[in-house]
Amino acid sequence: MLCRPTTRFRGAPTGFTLVELLVVIAIIGVLVGLLLPAVQSAREAGRRAKCSSNLKQISLGVLSLESASRQFPPGIGDIRWRNQYIANGMSGTSSDSNWWYFGCLPRVMPFCEETALYDAICVKAVAGWGGSSSATDNPMRQQPKILQCPSDGGFGASGNGVLGDTNYHCNRGDVYAAKNTGGTWRGPFGMGAISNTPFTVQDFMTSGRMTDGTSKTIMFAEAAVGVNGDKRIRSGLASDIAWPAVTSAGPSPNASLCMAELAGDVYANSVTNKSDGNKGQRWYDGTAGFCGFYAVLPPNSAACTRASGSSSLDTSVGSNAAVVAMTASSYHPGGVTVAMCDGSVRFVNETIDAGDPNQTPAVNFKGTSVFGVWGAMGSARGADTYRDQ
Repeated sequence: MLCRPTTRFRGAPTGFTLVELLVVIAIIGVLVGLLLPAVQSAREAGRRAKCSSNLKQISLGVLSLESASRQFPPGIGDIRWRNQYIANGMSGTSSDSNWWYFGCLPRVMPFCEETALYDAICVKAVAGWGGSSSATDNPMRQQPKILQCPSDGGFGASGNGVLGDTNYHCNRGDVYAAKNTGGTWRGPFGMGAISNTPFTVQDFMTSGRMTDGTSKTIMFAEAAVGVNGDKRIRSGLASDIAWPAVTSAGPSPNASLCMAELAGDVYANSVTNKSDGNKGQRWYDGTAGFCGFYAVLPPNSAACTRASGSSSLDTSVGSNAAVVAMTASSYHPGGVTVAMCDGSVRFVNETIDAGDPNQTPAVNFKGTSVFGVWGAMGSARGADTYRDQ
């Protein structure tokens, strides 16, 4: 009897063929390509929400301060700090002028859950305490988280690594002004006092004096923190700009001189690398280079200074004025977040109408802005009318 040969069956394949493997890899690549932008967008949405929350708290802090003191904090020259100087045994005059440089943010700290920091500032508001101090107990070395936009990677790395930064700058109006020319500040933060003797009280702002409307006047806007040698437009600050100095009576410099420094996404010429810090460093300092901005050039455009070499970023009156044309900026795609004077927060597109940078603005509180909708939002009492964009 013949035996039939047994039929041998091959087992099922145990792996992918090369073609199948390539198809799977291609599908995974497509899915990652589709999901990654969505993940990045969700993360940025979270960062932007946190930034808006910070600005909301700061703006409400200013309004709470106004309710308590019947005025907005001055942008510089706040006599509250002069009185603190006197309480600490100093004269409070020009010989002890450190008090004069305090900006609007220190006064707001108690209303932003930073009472301990505010108390420390009051204790240290004495002669010998200076903006460049590196003493370990200097409260200005602290970095309040409420002043940080999470989208800005330069925060905390602005220069000398000692003094604290801020991403939120007070609105000094639709005009470039020297720090001693209080009459040219068209924003909601006026000048409290002249630093030189005789002591003279200047201008204080209230919600009631904002005739353009608190809902249509910017209180704070973002500004990306500068880092040494940074030529990026949003965080850099072009230096050595050849324009006339601002004087107590003269007009602002031509804003188009700032725009001429641009070369694509960076500045073509030198950028600030100053001995006293960079853009946004010194969160407590009221001078424009550190915590102010001007609603002249649109958000995320050029910012520049007349200063050269290691000159100060402070603005001052006279032929040697280191004029700082600070512009609002951020690393949020497409624009900046701003807080309005009624406590509301909104996002302003970088394509907002900002008029003609060749225009010469008014140098008094009255008069319609020549810098479009953006300039009108920067003016507190210029009789501006506009539709939100």
